[in-house]
Amino acid sequence: DYYRILGVGRDASDADLKKAYRKLAIRWHPDKHADPEAKKKAEAQFKDIAEAYDVLSDKERRQIYDKFGEEGLKGGGGAPSGGPGGPNVFYFRDGRRWWSLWHALCYCGKQTMHGMSSSSSSSSKPRAYERDLVCTLEELYTGTTKKMKIGRTRFHNGHPVKEDNVVTVDVKAGWKEGTKSVLALAAAAAAAAAAAAAAAAALSAAFVAVAFAVPAAATVTLLAAAAAAAIAAAVLFFFRLFWITFSGEGGQETPNGPPGDLIFVVKSKPHPRFTREGSQLIYRVSVTLLKALTGFTLPVHTLDGRVLHVKVDQVVSPNFKKVIPGEGMPISKKPGEKGDLIVEFDIIFPRSLSDEQKTKLREVLANA
Repeated sequence: DYYRILGVGRDASDADLKKAYRKLAIRWHPDKHADPEAKKKAEAQFKDIAEAYDVLSDKERRQIYDKFGEEGLKGGGGAPSGGPGGPNVFYFRDGRRWWSLWHALCYCGKQTMHGMSSSSSSSSKPRAYERDLVCTLEELYTGTTKKMKIGRTRFHNGHPVKEDNVVTVDVKAGWKEGTKSVLALAAAAAAAAAAAAAAAAALSAAFVAVAFAVPAAATVTLLAAAAAAAIAAAVLFFFRLFWITFSGEGGQETPNGPPGDLIFVVKSKPHPRFTREGSQLIYRVSVTLLKALTGFTLPVHTLDGRVLHVKVDQVVSPNFKKVIPGEGMPISKKPGEKGDLIVEFDIIFPRSLSDEQKTKLREVLANA
């Protein structure tokens, strides 16, 4: 029971799920358990927690799980087949809001010859279908190719027919987690909308200036309009970069209508060892007080299978961080470059000390 694993009710909100996941992930992180048996148990528990959050944090998969249970996600209970060893089957998110936003940006302020908004002329544009492209952190580190099986509706001889289609997605090294891209899209969209609106207003003002024979004002305003339009175009281009779009590969809504686009948004699975922050990788490790004071060498298993032997010869104090340059995530816009790996430490203090141990520590640390 995914809800029981996370310790939340079936009416839990996204915020409740995230809060519960973070709390449990910290508690059951394998690196926090030194004993082999405890570590093995923690790894299994951490995997279950990550799996539960991965399903319940996705709106469509959560609905399928609530209706059909875990078997529904794997193909039982009336849901299409998928899961480990089987095809990845898509459940489309409603992409209408994305098309509406895209259309509003492209046609902001644009008028037809009769003064009517051009938005009414594009109502026949089919909706786009948005779907998560779930990747492991390893896949986003090295890059990979994914073949995704999608279900869609197409019309044949006027009748709707459900069919499967396979699309190939080349995941580039360094691609960022999709939910962060969506947040970035919102900011880009707002900037683009403002720039497009400014361009439309500036052009209108320019035409007024020309009509009243004020050449200087018209020239200045037209330049402002051109600059605003250029900014809008640049931001719209940036806005589009976060989407992986397959034109015409979505579903068909009417017999004579064109098929919609299929849009993938990258989503990263939780990782048991690393946390990603942009191009940086965060690796959190627990060390004993003895190691923190005397130094040690830390083996770090990288996402591409290498082992880094990180020498820590400083005294590890609370909030101390060890930075390994160039061992973070690839930077997709700068081929060959990577961010940093940042090692954060949790110091394990002894639960108790004998009087003799305390005396020796006072002697050793008296002048430290």
